[in-house]
Amino acid sequence: MTTANGPYQFLSEENAPKWRDMFTDAIHRVAREVQPSLLVDQDAVRFVEELLYKILAILCAMRPRTVQDVEDYVTKTFDPQVGKWANKEAREVVESYVASKQRGRGSHAQSKPLNMPVDRVHPPLCRDVLGYRTMEPTVTCYMLGIVEYMGADILKLAGNYVRNSRQAAVISSEAVRVAMNADKVLLDFFDQDAQPLRIEEKWTDRAHMSYDELVKDVLADEAQYTRDLALILKVFQKFLEECCDTVAKDEKDEIMEDIFGNVQSVENMATQLLGSIEDSLEMFGESGDSEDSKVPLIGACFAEPALDWEFSVYESFAEGYRQAQDRLQEFLSRPEVVAYVKTSANSVCTNFKEAVYYVLPKLLLEPILHCFQYFDLTEYFCKTSPDTSDRTCFSEAHTALIALKGSMDKLCRDILPKPGHEQVIGYRRRGPRATIEQLNELQRSIEPWDDTDIAAMCSEILHEGDLNVHRGKGFNKTPTERHIFVLDSLLIFCKANAGGRKIEFRLKEKFNVRRMDLNDLEDCEEYRNAFEVVDNQKRLVLVAKTEADKREWMALLTGLTTKGTFDRLLDSTIRDEQRRVPLRLPNPSDYNFAAEDVEGVNIMFEDGAISTTGVPLVKGGTLHKLVERLTYHKFADPGFVRIFLTTYRSFCDPPRFLSLLVERFRIPTPPTTKEEEEEFLLGGKSRPWMRRFRTEYVQPVQLRVMNVLRHWVEHHSYDFDEDMEATLREFLNELHGKPRMRKWSESIERLLDRRGQANIQQPHVFDVEPMPLEYHIAREPNELNIYTLHPVEMARQLTLMESEMYRAVRPSELVGSKWTCDDKETLSPNVLRFIRHSTNITSWVNCTIVETENMDERRVVAQRFIEIMATLMEMNNFNGMIEILSALNSSAVHRLDYTFMELPRRLEQAKASANELAANHMKKYKEKLKAINPPCVPFMGDYL
Repeated sequence: MTTANGPYQFLSEENAPKWRDMFTDAIHRVAREVQPSLLVDQDAVRFVEELLYKILAILCAMRPRTVQDVEDYVTKTFDPQVGKWANKEAREVVESYVASKQRGRGSHAQSKPLNMPVDRVHPPLCRDVLGYRTMEPTVTCYMLGIVEYMGADILKLAGNYVRNSRQAAVISSEAVRVAMNADKVLLDFFDQDAQPLRIEEKWTDRAHMSYDELVKDVLADEAQYTRDLALILKVFQKFLEECCDTVAKDEKDEIMEDIFGNVQSVENMATQLLGSIEDSLEMFGESGDSEDSKVPLIGACFAEPALDWEFSVYESFAEGYRQAQDRLQEFLSRPEVVAYVKTSANSVCTNFKEAVYYVLPKLLLEPILHCFQYFDLTEYFCKTSPDTSDRTCFSEAHTALIALKGSMDKLCRDILPKPGHEQVIGYRRRGPRATIEQLNELQRSIEPWDDTDIAAMCSEILHEGDLNVHRGKGFNKTPTERHIFVLDSLLIFCKANAGGRKIEFRLKEKFNVRRMDLNDLEDCEEYRNAFEVVDNQKRLVLVAKTEADKREWMALLTGLTTKGTFDRLLDSTIRDEQRRVPLRLPNPSDYNFAAEDVEGVNIMFEDGAISTTGVPLVKGGTLHKLVERLTYHKFADPGFVRIFLTTYRSFCDPPRFLSLLVERFRIPTPPTTKEEEEEFLLGGKSRPWMRRFRTEYVQPVQLRVMNVLRHWVEHHSYDFDEDMEATLREFLNELHGKPRMRKWSESIERLLDRRGQANIQQPHVFDVEPMPLEYHIAREPNELNIYTLHPVEMARQLTLMESEMYRAVRPSELVGSKWTCDDKETLSPNVLRFIRHSTNITSWVNCTIVETENMDERRVVAQRFIEIMATLMEMNNFNGMIEILSALNSSAVHRLDYTFMELPRRLEQAKASANELAANHMKKYKEKLKAINPPCVPFMGDYL
């Protein structure tokens, strides 16, 4: 238990068997909530579990008796803002836990449920850790609520790092460590220094990216851009509105309109564009090997809004930008606003006062800079997209934006940053990160550098410039000029070496950005345009040459030191909004897919099982529930889509399934109260719940319905007879009037057209020229037989035949042993064709050997078949190999000892190799099948 010697060690050698893996399932569920598009590898789960047990040990060390004890301890010891948010989350999970106990098992409380296993943790925590006989379960629930909040925070930061670094969509333990090193709150909480990490992958310049990587890079940029816009609206605008509480409403609205202009319209436009790109990538990721899906086609995402002149919101924003900056400075200089900011800003988060004065003006410039990125982006993709239709869309978008670019050039001529200063503009820099070589070059230019390599601690060079430095509290000494390098994790102060020196700079100071505090200083007699940085016992006052330079430095450094806090603040604000405006669903009586999940009644999950995409495995359910999960609004499950489309015919016919998908697509509006309807009609105000319903439910469900239809037509087109095709085309025609759905409906129609052409003729085109025929003795067709045709040519022809038959087998034919049913000729015709072919080949080999007239002839024939079998093995035609091997091992042939007595060594080895592959339930064959590169013809009997 917890003792005076220190906190309880949950994962010590003695205690680990009781506690190890107890949080694993909960961590996967939390990761799915905060990062639904990413996976978490097992090492990362183990590492996060270790961190969570450290947090639980810290909470248990103060030996709490009540929920209030835990809440007070968190308030006193955690970072103020993190403690406030963690306590808020924990109170909600306790309310949910109590409500669920009162309502009984299987009920669903309306507040936040807890993923952590309270009932499993409570007894050993109470008995072994705290040493209590009894304790209220709500205390354990509250502590686990704190632990889960911190775990979600860690996974959120790690997921953001993975997405921003354009790595594989997997959160690794290395990503978790990097994210923690980059966050001041987590470093302080776990009382550790930033650990040097070897990052294997750095961001590269877009010119060196593949097209797929470039599209994902654009998506990451757009996602971060929309978060920056949300930060403006949900955090800064909300705070400034609070500054105006004493002002009349009309004047308050006018001030906010002057400062923020049409940022809300820009945010709507950016969110719509981001959603369109995400839709394209989801469809691309699910569409397999079709011609339309070899690359993610995002040109239409830009072409449609450009042709509809939706990008004009940026022109409106640029027209009011100068006035907005002047009005912001005038507003922030008001005495009552200065007093409010000074007293209230840091209650929002640390350094929020500096963020209001320095970061907000730069954030308001970001829409203008981002608009110019659209111009460059569309022009670049016009030349580089590998798809003709995609290049056409980008060309249309670029042409449509030319007029806007000309107007923006005129409006923003004096606003845009000078070349070389782009990196200090805006809250976050988005661009190519420094390569390892650039970081090493920087380190070689500084002496002496005896610390950990820069490339092991940092991945981005943000800015460099000169500032005057005052050391300590006095300012009698002449300030010294220092050349400062700003990296994402370090602030390096250098002195320029005298001319002629090989090494350019001499190291004077360095600050860990995540450990550094930043304070703004008012102008006084000793200095002007100054600010200070503090790290442990070190304190430096930095003086800029001009007020504009100070603003640039403060914006950059404040953004760096508050990045993690602002991410948490924005996430907390978004969660609060979601709680105030819960997601409404249609009435289940009007929409069968809106019924609540009831475990064991309408849906069943595999206990503790999670798919490769990090979602729970569905074990069974009603037909409506299965279709709902197939097109679930919270996440996509490509594995479930493939399995369902392969197996659904065993419990549902294709016309019924198509009608269910159409029904799923046509989502009715949730019911509203009479008061809400009257308020909407009289006031004309937008309904926040409706917007959330459309963006979080309608759009993802409809997209995934289209995704399933596309996958169905592409991989299982044989389900569509004339009537079903006509029904599907009629449904797709209805969608041509919906801009967001039109491109997907046209894509499915192209697949249907291609299917119609394929039904007429199905040639298989190989990527190499056919080899010349291998003749042996005879050349005339009527003279060709087992003796006269070359064994290589016989193996080739057999392989071509069996390859065609193998490709003709439909996945649905292999489900439920349909080749054994009464109507097997209808349900599994291609499998039966393959079975009969294999049986015939084996019988033919058998008979040909046995029916020979003498021993010599029988030896020749047997050796010829072994040669053919060896060639089939070389061609990876394992089905043909097994056909011949089965004949050789049949009772009629195997007992012919004299026939195989004098086999050449080469053929004897080939026969032994084939027998080895087939031995032990074909263990070696299965290993070889996994290891080889296609093409191949697998043994069909292994799937039957």
